[in-house]
Amino acid sequence: MPEDRNEETPLHYAVKSLNVEIVRVLLLHKAKANCKDRAGKVPLGYVMELPLSDEETAIHLIQEFLRSHEKGQSFTRKYGFPALSQAAREGRVPVLQTFCQHDPGLANEIPPADSGFEPPLHEAIKMGHSISTEMLCRLPDIDKNILDHEGNTPLHQAIRNRRASPGLLAMLIRYGADKDRPHATTGLPPLHFAVQLQSLNEVKELLTAKADPEKRIEGEQCSCCKDDERHSNMDSQCVLQAIPVQNRTPDYPLIKQALSQAILRSDRPRSVSAHGNTKRTKRSLYRIAPHIYIAT
Repeated sequence: MPEDRNEETPLHYAVKSLNVEIVRVLLLHKAKANCKDRAGKVPLGYVMELPLSDEETAIHLIQEFLRSHEKGQSFTRKYGFPALSQAAREGRVPVLQTFCQHDPGLANEIPPADSGFEPPLHEAIKMGHSISTEMLCRLPDIDKNILDHEGNTPLHQAIRNRRASPGLLAMLIRYGADKDRPHATTGLPPLHFAVQLQSLNEVKELLTAKADPEKRIEGEQCSCCKDDERHSNMDSQCVLQAIPVQNRTPDYPLIKQALSQAILRSDRPRSVSAHGNTKRTKRSLYRIAPHIYIAT
């Protein structure tokens, strides 16, 4: 059957008519599945547009596409559409499960930059779909530190996304996200990024998860650090102090307090504590008699 004036292939027609059997036959006979019609859509794109009322049929159609897919092969390249990312964006858990049961590695596919989609985990986080996010995190082979096209890790994505539910950062870290992994472009670790955004809840959540407030990154030291020869570049408190006074929110002093308390509670040794904290070095205990010790 030739392409028609709408440039639709037989596979387009079979998908749009919801004919699972014909889709199966066409794919078994190596029908080209990434051809676009005049509207710029591939057959799989139409499958992903089916309403929730047709989700069962959509899953059957997806299973036929998966049947002709070899594990390890780029699904997006072969079928011309980042279907898993769209399912994650829409929070369609049964569809996500269908893809991931066939090949968990599909969750690590990075869609083309011009597709308008990010990796599935990022899409789920951006849209605040906590169930989809956790389902993806449970996959043993998923990259919990996968970058989006802007250099965000999933933790950075959760921090910048106001739809994120409380506890999301802790959940990502629990499943293996690196709490100190820097942003690929700015170099800011998640905690420093949350500080820069003055996101108090996220700062507290990351500190509770033991993110390092003293991790140094490239940048100009704050006034308190410049007198400390042991320190170079910026830590989280430097990032906070760099926020212009006119841009500081009511959460600014609360974040400052939270960072200071976290550093004071830290077991990391320091000879001079920047930002006005008292001097503190790690002390050793020596036994001089039964039950009697001295600290040095």
